[in-house]
Amino acid sequence: MAADQRNEKLQVPGRDPDPDSEVEKRIKLGWSLVGMFFSAGMISFTLSRLGITILPENPSSLDYVRGSAFVIACVNVGTWMWFPLEDLRVLRKWVHTKRKLFPRHTSETWAIILATILLLASVLGALSGAVWFGVAGAVAYLWNFIGFAYVRKHVAIAAKESRLVFEEQKEPTRTLFLQALDVVEQHWTCNYPRLFGGWQQRRHFSLFVAFTIAAILGWSGTIVESSFLKILSYSIGILTVIAAEVSIAIYRDRRDKRLAALEQEIGDPTASSI
Repeated sequence: MAADQRNEKLQVPGRDPDPDSEVEKRIKLGWSLVGMFFSAGMISFTLSRLGITILPENPSSLDYVRGSAFVIACVNVGTWMWFPLEDLRVLRKWVHTKRKLFPRHTSETWAIILATILLLASVLGALSGAVWFGVAGAVAYLWNFIGFAYVRKHVAIAAKESRLVFEEQKEPTRTLFLQALDVVEQHWTCNYPRLFGGWQQRRHFSLFVAFTIAAILGWSGTIVESSFLKILSYSIGILTVIAAEVSIAIYRDRRDKRLAALEQEIGDPTASSI
């Protein structure tokens, strides 16, 4: 209870870079619009028009793998809806600026909607065939690769301002706030301005390559009519999604534990240092 009271009273100096929750509202708007109009209506319409079922009456091994890909793709949409908001919450809590605000233009809204459409395309692609599952996944992670570079640029600018704000504070909170900012910058790989720099971008590009390989195998399986190649294609896509979510979950968990320990120490200067 005491720890909860300390956390509620934590005051981070500086200004919230999303003071009116505009970025958060746009993310939620993008998820809501695409979720309502595509996930239920468009998927149902497309499946009925194509005569596609998740599992036929007498499913083969390929049908089971295809159904697994469909389930994994649906779960992936759900995780992508939740974690961007969680990452934004962490940023707004620990990265406080003097002037910098996160971009809140119409282009950002369309970028969010496009990302969601690509994710939903992977759901349809999983049922349409191994080729489309691979293509949809490759395009989605390529867009994620490009989008992360754009977002990271703005996070880095905000973090730089935040560091100036924190350096003006008195000890011991000055050092603790700066350590928390280090954790955030490491997670967003702010010290790697190049497109391919940092573990985050290497991860995104690896996922794009994996889905590209899956698409090639699916296409090859279609050409030579090989169920084995199609199953292999689906399997690579499924494992790629699982690896993607597990890896980022581990990094987020490490980040959150380090920030929680620092927050406790800021609230209680006698607490043990991490």
